[in-house]
This record gives sequence, C-alpha cells and structure tokens, in this order.
Amino acid sequence: MLAAARKAHGWSLREAARRVGCTAGSIVHWEAGRRAPSAHYAGQIIDAYDLADEAQRVWAEAVPDAGMSSPWRGGRWRR
Repeated sequence: MLAAARKAHGWSLREAARRVGCTAGSIVHWEAGRRAPSAHYAGQIIDAYDLADEAQRVWAEAVPDAGMSSPWRGGRWRR
C-alpha cells in the first residue's frame, strides 16, 4: 500500500522520507513489510501520503510505544 501511494504521488524514496520526516531506509523497510512504523511515524505517514481512507489500516500496523513515541525516549520514562 505505501509503495503504491508513494508512486501515485510521483515521489522518490528520498522525497517520501523528507515529507514523513524519517530516512529513506525506513520507507524501504515499511514498504517491504520488514518493519512497522511507530505510532509517531504512522501519523506522519497518514498526513504526508494523504491516507485518510487507509488511516485505520496504518494505525493497526503501527507499533505503540516505539521509536519517537516511546515513553523511554531520552533514557527515562515519560508519561
């Protein structure tokens, strides 16, 4: 789904990464299904790719409390 959406926008991997705010490598992993985005990046993907109709699916695949949305980010618990 992500690769098709990216290609429909005519974006390169670098352009998609710039719009989402991540690395091109992350986009590659998410498109291949090797990794799931954190909740933070799921929201960024939905906004950047304009995936309002697919939002539920993107959120379902997201990993809560991981990466930028981790309560442990910065070395200590945040809540």
